[in-house]
Amino acid sequence: MNFSKLVPYVWMIGDGLLMTIKLTLLSAAFGFFIAVILVLMAISKKKILVKFVEVYSTGIRAMPMLLQLFIVYFAFPQILGNMFNLSAYSAAVIALSFNGAAYYAEVMRGGIISIDKGQKEAAKALGMGRGRILTGIIFPQAMKRILPSMLSEFVLLFKETSLVSQIGVKDLFYTGTTIGKNTYSLFEPYIAVAVIYYVIVMLMAYGTSLIEKRLRVSD
Repeated sequence: MNFSKLVPYVWMIGDGLLMTIKLTLLSAAFGFFIAVILVLMAISKKKILVKFVEVYSTGIRAMPMLLQLFIVYFAFPQILGNMFNLSAYSAAVIALSFNGAAYYAEVMRGGIISIDKGQKEAAKALGMGRGRILTGIIFPQAMKRILPSMLSEFVLLFKETSLVSQIGVKDLFYTGTTIGKNTYSLFEPYIAVAVIYYVIVMLMAYGTSLIEKRLRVSD
């Protein structure tokens, strides 16, 4: 093993890591926003909206993430024509966002269901509207309960970004492969990439555990 050959490519690794972090944060933000909409639809009284969310969540969770990426990047432009030509980066953000939204929505829905219905009935008795009940009573308690699960999904999203290299996004994994081709040795670049993923995931896991302990103390 000769890791010194990676020294000239440190800047490339940094750029790849930055791209991975940007993808994770942006996809998580969009995914959370979409998930909130899905949850509101899922708990509505309109059966067609509830059914849509059920089909959407089931379909997304049953389909491999890589296939979703290929559908967004390759299939959508063919179906919708030039009006839907996307860059690899945009396709990655869209696919990751909608994929994450399906998981976030299920976690949120479970958190909302776990809230005692008596609180909702008491709020109605006091004359509070549905919107105020959700934003002022149900959502704050549900978010506190589901935060650890949401953070775990965030860690999974970070790891899943490695798949975007398959459509040409220059993320951390793509950078490792490129360096391997340039140096005619894939072992050292992949080991370096693996160590970076490991360190960041461990830091995320540690942060999640601290938040969980803090929540237990506040309870």
